[in-house]
Amino acid sequence: MRNVLQLNTGPVPNQATGKSDYHFNETGRLSGVYATDWSWGALIADLDNDGWKDIFVANGMLKDVTDQDAMKFGLVDSAGQKVQNLKKIVDMLDTNPISNYIFTNQGDLTFRDVSQEWGMDTPGFSNGAVYADLDNDGDLDIITNNINEKASLYRNDADVLKSENHFLQVMLEGPGKNKFGIGAKVTAYYNQSLNYQELIPSRGFQSSVDYRLHFGLGKSDIVDSVVVEWPGGRKELKREVDVNQVLVFDFKNSVHPSESKEMARPDDMIFKPSGKQRIDFSHKEDTLINFGEGHLAFFKQSTRGPRMARGDVNGDGLDDLFIGGSSGQQGAVFMQLADGRFIASLQREIFEDAIYNDSDALLLDVDGDDDLDLIVGSGEYAGKAAILTNRLYLNNGTGAFSKVADAMPGTVVSSNTATIQAADYDNDGDPDLLVATASNLDYYGSPATSYLLENDGTGKFTNMTSTLARGLEKLGMANDAGWLDYDQDGRPDIVITGDYMPIRIFRNTATGFEDMTIPMGLDSTHGWWNRLVVCDLNNDGFPDLVAGNHGLNSRFKASPKKPATLYVSDFDLNGAYEQILCTYNGEKQYPMVLLPDLVSALPHLNKKYPRHIDYQGQTMEDIFGAGVLKESNALDVYTLRTAVFINDKKGGFTMQELPLQAQFSPVYGIAVHDFNSDGKQDILLGGNFYESKPETGIYDGSYGLLLTGDGQGGFNPVSYQESGFFVQGAIRDFEVVRSGNQNLLIVSRNNDGVVVMEF
Repeated sequence: MRNVLQLNTGPVPNQATGKSDYHFNETGRLSGVYATDWSWGALIADLDNDGWKDIFVANGMLKDVTDQDAMKFGLVDSAGQKVQNLKKIVDMLDTNPISNYIFTNQGDLTFRDVSQEWGMDTPGFSNGAVYADLDNDGDLDIITNNINEKASLYRNDADVLKSENHFLQVMLEGPGKNKFGIGAKVTAYYNQSLNYQELIPSRGFQSSVDYRLHFGLGKSDIVDSVVVEWPGGRKELKREVDVNQVLVFDFKNSVHPSESKEMARPDDMIFKPSGKQRIDFSHKEDTLINFGEGHLAFFKQSTRGPRMARGDVNGDGLDDLFIGGSSGQQGAVFMQLADGRFIASLQREIFEDAIYNDSDALLLDVDGDDDLDLIVGSGEYAGKAAILTNRLYLNNGTGAFSKVADAMPGTVVSSNTATIQAADYDNDGDPDLLVATASNLDYYGSPATSYLLENDGTGKFTNMTSTLARGLEKLGMANDAGWLDYDQDGRPDIVITGDYMPIRIFRNTATGFEDMTIPMGLDSTHGWWNRLVVCDLNNDGFPDLVAGNHGLNSRFKASPKKPATLYVSDFDLNGAYEQILCTYNGEKQYPMVLLPDLVSALPHLNKKYPRHIDYQGQTMEDIFGAGVLKESNALDVYTLRTAVFINDKKGGFTMQELPLQAQFSPVYGIAVHDFNSDGKQDILLGGNFYESKPETGIYDGSYGLLLTGDGQGGFNPVSYQESGFFVQGAIRDFEVVRSGNQNLLIVSRNNDGVVVMEF
């Protein structure tokens, strides 16, 4: 159970109805306001007059009805008898007073807890709460009612402590029985910004706030204009308004606007939905529940598809498309017709492989016959190794594919393939392969081996990992990879990353691949990296990187000084490995796993922790002892931010964090393209993730995000109204496809249909 903070996206055009819909981005965890115990009245108001609205939360529950031990074991009376009467049970529960909360708005969608700093840390049981300028000194005071106690009055001293900040209060005199003007909308314009409020006094919990609307203005000493829109549409405007006053608007002075227009959809939106259904494909995720061993993992491991591959497979000059399927759903080849439609092609041998879970795909000519063959990775499955074999389908030149048996002998048959990337690493004229492996079948957390496969020119591949790329052996849990010539020596190098991994780069020395991660200063970039794209972001001729991470809108937090750590070990010595994820709370690191899940996976701990109160505040060392931890494999995460890595042209990369809007959800889809045709590379991001445990919550804070580039490696977020890109669901991949004179953006979504947009 947690708080949510919903950011209004503004009106988003609905192509089906022709009207505008309103949606919200949920950012409670990113904003830092998601945890305030048992909360009641929530107020949003500018409490320090800095121009940014703060958050107050009334807090407390008289009886601790969430006491897990009481729920598990019940309560006994003085005679030792188990209490059955519900009222008696509630009466016997503990009483734990807690303080209210105030969060100050830091102006960047994040908030800081200032409850103690601002004098709001007195423990109690509050529910109803209001704000009002009771002493008319230009700041908002707070009143709370408290269970079994007197009400509390908190005088605000911002007029003294923050005297440099100004304010404006608006009082409305409405028509008829609506004497206070309830429902009116008031906007103050100043300092090239606006401040908006609606007069709806029912706030907090069963409470009513001051009928005067209070605007904090920061250091602005003049308000350009104030506009009141009354219920019914009449308006009134006042210009050049002095600050630090109560401004009165009377309904009788309002007028009907001379012209009222609905917000029109801009003609210059970058993305527009396709005018016709172009691709009839809906991904259907399998029902496999593979959170990991036991009950300790927080995320399902098999919902990272579908991935796509683009290319002209039948030689007609038109881009075609392959979309991977889940286990039980075959992947599909879509041929593009001259009119721009895509038609599924009957591919018998691909159809027969529907049991595989397609984790990635690429179209390339592996046998030198000048047509595009299809390679499909297999992964995300905790079952038999036989259905984890990667597959090669040769093209007969017309777009008909036939499977090659044992195309990659002796490799990756017992591990989950994350991606397959091609490059001619030995400069012999044919494409070789890098196979990035996400995990072994043994257990999550074991370091999996990724592979270097050499092509003999006919589509037969030889495993060269132990000969040329020993650094790929037991590398880790890779999620994505690529090829890049970062040092411009004419030889493709390797970049690879994943869960609990840094951005790792292996330099192609012609005699083998040398790990350059530490020399390049990338050894502290460990993250939960999902996607990686190689591109030139600043048009300097050197390859840069865009890397999609878990994001900041999460209960999990990580930094170099306070990492998130996954401990992997056979803690109960039964031959099976367990994984326990820990994060910092204050200055100590604690396991995130709930006690019922911990003792379910490790029953021997039942004796040590029969009750939740025994488990409270226990560190990994407390639970298992220092000796056991030394024998564990500890995997760290230092950053969860989605970022770009700019090539410094000196053999290194500089990490640049992308804007906060890029951190609303985990990122899986990345497209780099000049979407607005200004000659500079832009970035399109997509993500969301739904298959996680209730205690962590789902990750659905994004509808996709366009970041326009400045040509120097800097990127700015574009609103949905301006970009036109607004896609709900779990985005997994993008492909840019040419269709006649039109560019198409193909968007794949997990367990959902494909979206086609024009730009």
